[in-house]
Formats: sequence, structure tokens, C-alpha cells
Amino acid sequence: MFTNVELTTGTPAAAGPPAFLSVLETVKVASKDRRAVWSTNKLIEAPIWTHDGAALIFNGKGRLQRIPVAGGEPQLIDTGLADPLRPKPRPFARLGRRLSLATSRRTTFESQLYTVLIEGG
Repeated sequence: MFTNVELTTGTPAAAGPPAFLSVLETVKVASKDRRAVWSTNKLIEAPIWTHDGAALIFNGKGRLQRIPVAGGEPQLIDTGLADPLRPKPRPFARLGRRLSLATSRRTTFESQLYTVLIEGG
């Protein structure tokens, strides 16, 4: 039971595009220790580990990016032919030195599957 509770209305939210805060984190399952690798006010999606566990690959602004697990600034991955198929490439599997990704064309919504080098190119 609650007592001495007062409900008030606050200031209405400002109109405009939604604000994002994305935080890319790693979590040690055994200890539940969370560590932020990188944060941004842009939307980031679909993070996956590299095969060696040294970096994370994620989708940011429709482009694949790579960041070391130790932190730093993300680097764009040149996916070659897949780049014009933005806005949302989504990595779905890693194959050692290659990365498989799915994307679709905005105009036709046709799905495309690609395999690219993780280093780009």
C-alpha cells in the first residue's frame, strides 16, 4: 500500500525525431560484469563477435562497422557491392575471415545475401 503519493504531469515531450542512446557492451556471463565498449547517440544494431573474439562488428547508419573489444573508434568495413543496398545490412554469420550478411533493396524489398571479407574489400 502507498501513502502520501502525489501524481503530477510533467512537461510534454519535445516534438521531433526520437533521441537514441546506443551502448555496445560485453557481459561476462559468470560474473554478470558489464563493460561498455562504445556509446553513441546514433542507432546501432546486430552486433556480433569476430571469429578471434578481438572485435565486434555491428550495423550503424546502414553500414557495417568494426570496433576492438578493448574500445576505441569504430572503423567502416568496405563491403563492396553490398554498400549500395543500404539502409540495413545485417550480419548473420561469421565464417573465419569472411562475413555473411543479408540486406534488401529499399525500392523492391528483394533480399540479397552476400559474403564479404571481414577486413573489407
